[in-house]
Amino acid sequence: MSRKDNKNKVLRKGESQRKDGTYQYRWTDNNGKRQMVYARTLDELRKKEDSIQRDILNNITYSNITLNEVYEEWISNKQGIREVSRKNYEKLYNNHIRNSIGNMKVRDIKKSTVSKLYFSLLKDKNLKHSSIACVNRVVMMILKYCVAENYILKNPAEGAFAELPTTNKNKKQPLTKEQQKVFLDFLQSNYPQFYRLFGFIANTGLRYGEVAVLRWCDVDFDNNTISINHSLSKNKIVSCKTSNSIRELPLTKQARQILLEEHQNAKRCTQVIDDYTDFIFLTRNGTFYQNATMNIHLNKLIQKCNKQYNANLPKLSVHMLRHCFATRAFESEMDLKTVSKYLGHSNINITANVYVHLTKDHTIKQIDKLDSYLDS
Repeated sequence: MSRKDNKNKVLRKGESQRKDGTYQYRWTDNNGKRQMVYARTLDELRKKEDSIQRDILNNITYSNITLNEVYEEWISNKQGIREVSRKNYEKLYNNHIRNSIGNMKVRDIKKSTVSKLYFSLLKDKNLKHSSIACVNRVVMMILKYCVAENYILKNPAEGAFAELPTTNKNKKQPLTKEQQKVFLDFLQSNYPQFYRLFGFIANTGLRYGEVAVLRWCDVDFDNNTISINHSLSKNKIVSCKTSNSIRELPLTKQARQILLEEHQNAKRCTQVIDDYTDFIFLTRNGTFYQNATMNIHLNKLIQKCNKQYNANLPKLSVHMLRHCFATRAFESEMDLKTVSKYLGHSNINITANVYVHLTKDHTIKQIDKLDSYLDS
């Protein structure tokens, strides 16, 4: 005889109604362990049942594990990362995730949960989009781990960061091709030392840490290449972050000429750090440039250029010169994979996400070319 609830509805196998009127569903998970869920209504319970059955079919382990517990598991198992990266992950997690959604069961985290977290960081904590992007990177990696370990079927953080409201206020933009030419011409005529430094970054897209400790032994004039195999991090020289960051790059004509000129005007390197010396771009004291110092020089020179040529150039950072290189590469129709390799990104998705507006422009140009071809 079929079992029924107090509203005379037939109950399925595993379903029951408790004395207080709430509903219960019992089942055996993929590990042979008995589990229970509760709901106020039968409809609510059956939605949970449907989700449970989907998870069983997809070999998802039903678990009450929290995000904090998964984080400890993930960070202890994560291999092949530098200690500075590990500490950055810990700082981001402890400051922005642990006490917000960290105590939630992983299976209860939805896309809306992550979106609300990011919106709170933006509005309540006044975090910049770039800082929230770092938080998002950690959240994505942890939840990707959850998918791999069959705690959840799919990553609920997918697309959450993209929904964060954006603003163009004070957003730094790379120089246009015309602006870049004006600025580099100004430097070449008036400040050749800084032309060689900043012009080289704009022509190679190197990170600050990579160009700061680039050495003459990394340059191969015969084959017209440079080797990137180490970087500066907190005044220590370390191996590059990923295998993709270790790369051999062909030089543009301008980058090659800059190195030849720098070699002719080379100062004696007085700095030794972690047994490394013979750095290429040096201050008047024979030491490599600190990032903050480079940014100060860069923006003072922009102010002078604006005053002399009424150029109206925007404020820049050394890192933005890297964006200038990528922008020029896309404008020249260099393919995404080559740009990604040149920049040392771990995969082309990072390049596509950072330069999404440029890749869209590139796509439009290619469609225009196809239209012209079909019309001919």
